[in-house]
Amino acid sequence: MAFTYDIEEFFEAARPFIPRELLGGAGWSRLVDRVRDLPGWATMSNLAAFEFRLGDSEPAADFGTQLFRGCPLLDHYIQQGRDAPADSRAAAMGRFFARMGQSAHHWPQGAMLEYDLWGLPEGERPDPGLFVNIAPLEQAADIPSTGDALYVLSDALCLDRDEHERRAVENVCAALPEAAYVNSIGAMPDRALRSVRLPVDGIAAHDVAGFLNRIAWTGPIEHVQEIIDDMVDVAPRFRLAVDVSAAGPMPRIGLEMHPQVPQRGFGAWLRSQRGDWQPIIERCMARQWCLPDKGGALLDYTGLDYFFDPDGVLGLYRGIAVVKITVSERDVQAKAYAAMVFFSSEG
Repeated sequence: MAFTYDIEEFFEAARPFIPRELLGGAGWSRLVDRVRDLPGWATMSNLAAFEFRLGDSEPAADFGTQLFRGCPLLDHYIQQGRDAPADSRAAAMGRFFARMGQSAHHWPQGAMLEYDLWGLPEGERPDPGLFVNIAPLEQAADIPSTGDALYVLSDALCLDRDEHERRAVENVCAALPEAAYVNSIGAMPDRALRSVRLPVDGIAAHDVAGFLNRIAWTGPIEHVQEIIDDMVDVAPRFRLAVDVSAAGPMPRIGLEMHPQVPQRGFGAWLRSQRGDWQPIIERCMARQWCLPDKGGALLDYTGLDYFFDPDGVLGLYRGIAVVKITVSERDVQAKAYAAMVFFSSEG
């Protein structure tokens, strides 16, 4: 069953369940203004994701959503591309998504769109970033190399193919430990400094320092290792997020922390609960990477509620997907990626 609300009405329904310490005031207005062109049910029954900065008191968030073959939201972006000038970024992304929708057995299988909203001046609307899954999947036998995927990504975002950028990406991949792999590749096309993000799965804690040395990362490697060791009892699973420019690895690294619960695929965040994340949030607060008000609000955000409507019974699930700790020579910051999904309890 599909509900006929527009996206602003869905957000208005969700408003009481999003703590104002996390999202409110100008941050809320920026969010609603940026996404109001998206189709309501196709977006909110799919995934609405938020990136909260836990060490910053401003109640604001970036926004994201996922796309995969067969989801109604994919059709929206395909049509948006068809309606746009042929040489525009919207048209290029539409062609990429049309390719995604063609076959269940070929790459690409899934992607995320991420919208920068934090601190934007009024009226600015940068294009979303695109993050494409390149992890090994049984359904797709034609997954490209990371270098080839980079060129597909560049084409989809109307960015010039850069041989130096490709070489830098391939150098990072060549330095990976045997069991580790890049699970996706992405870029935010309108940021001032061009870079590519490579999230690395399957890397053991004891292999991180050697890997960072091999790629000549210029940040504080010992500090990264200390943080991993400090968090291992509350976050035994982690992913390493490496940002790469044409000149090589960027000086900031990301540690995407997860509790020890069964989590696989796009729906992983649906299978963790408040209690799974509480030790991670409390550790971040103890290390002063997370403000107490924001940490408490993030835990309060999680939950499941129902609405009774003439169209049927509407459910709203809210959960945490990842806590990310970014490390540079200057500082340590914590972010949380949380999400919500509306669903019809009548199927």
